[in-house]
Amino acid sequence: MNRYNSIFIEDNDNVVTTLWDIEKGETITAMGLEDKVIAKENIKKGHKVAIKEISKDNEAIKYGKVIGITLSHIGIGELVHTHNLRSNRGKELREGQEHA
Repeated sequence: MNRYNSIFIEDNDNVVTTLWDIEKGETITAMGLEDKVIAKENIKKGHKVAIKEISKDNEAIKYGKVIGITLSHIGIGELVHTHNLRSNRGKELREGQEHA
């Protein structure tokens, strides 16, 4: 039986979400993820890891949805978090209030 340590949903996702703490050097595994990804740093449970190169000012995509815009280049296996991502969380609500 395979033991996956991350969640991968859509083919266009460029990040996965970890199911438990991942140590630097550990292989990221998820059902449907075919590319080999090695964690470049320690990643906490529930955080995101880049599974593709994401250039600065590009979209981070999780579960088929844009979750934010990168503030810097993010390499494969690197943590995707507030230090390198401007979140879209709540954007829909803010935009709805502007039109009210």
